[in-house]
Amino acid sequence: MPPMRIVVPIFLAMIVWALPHPVAAQGINATEPDFGLTADERRWLRVAESEFRKRKERGELYKLAFRGFIAGSPPEKIESARRLYLSDRWTAMTEPEYQRRLLEAFQEQVDWWTQVTQLKGDVIYDMAKEMYGFDMSREVYGQPLPSSPDITPTLKRLVADKLFSLSARRGSNRGQYFEYMSRRGEAERARKSGDQAKIDEACGVDTVRFLWQAGANGYPSAVRELVVAYLDGPCHTRDDAKAYFWSGRAQQLGLGLSTPTKARLQNISVEKRRLAEGWLLSGEVPPL
Repeated sequence: MPPMRIVVPIFLAMIVWALPHPVAAQGINATEPDFGLTADERRWLRVAESEFRKRKERGELYKLAFRGFIAGSPPEKIESARRLYLSDRWTAMTEPEYQRRLLEAFQEQVDWWTQVTQLKGDVIYDMAKEMYGFDMSREVYGQPLPSSPDITPTLKRLVADKLFSLSARRGSNRGQYFEYMSRRGEAERARKSGDQAKIDEACGVDTVRFLWQAGANGYPSAVRELVVAYLDGPCHTRDDAKAYFWSGRAQQLGLGLSTPTKARLQNISVEKRRLAEGWLLSGEVPPL
């Protein structure tokens, strides 16, 4: 069985409310500009600032908190964060020297993310895997993470989630397969509840494209999964010819298929098989 991914909630609101709020007494002033940030983003940046202020007693946890916001954020959001940190609405932020040190620490993590985005996809994937902190081959698909009073694992998994996604975009076949399987899990749960909107959200263009790219590059797990995907979805429309093509590609690579999948392939029509065999003979990979 291919490695499966624990589904980790990364909605900022859920994580932020679970973290301590040393500046909560100050709250979000109703007259304070939003700087183009959502309420959840502003709360997240407050948490990052509070972790920076406590860094002597909690080590470098603030770096993870900064990265949780920075990773994947567009330039305009980064600039908005700087504007927020320069705001004089926070009592803790009124000292120029403190502001300078805070913004320097923030910029260090912006630079970190910029450097990461230039790395090869597989290097980023390995970074994410190490940060996630578990043996992925032993994961139980769909099993929620155990709760913990220590926020460090939560922050690490938040950042790792974004690194996995980046690794896929940077061409890692492992990352692409990993991202597809994650989204497929979300779609499977939505299908059971009959929520078509969530299925469509999980099965976006990137989701199916990632699996196709990994399969086209001969990544074994992706090739096997494409057979199942075209037979049973939920992120692909059933296409017997494409399912048979990918089963042929699996055979060329010496990959085994499950007994139920083999049984379903036996029912594919002669017409669809001939179409798939034409692709295989020409070396052409059928489109999505």
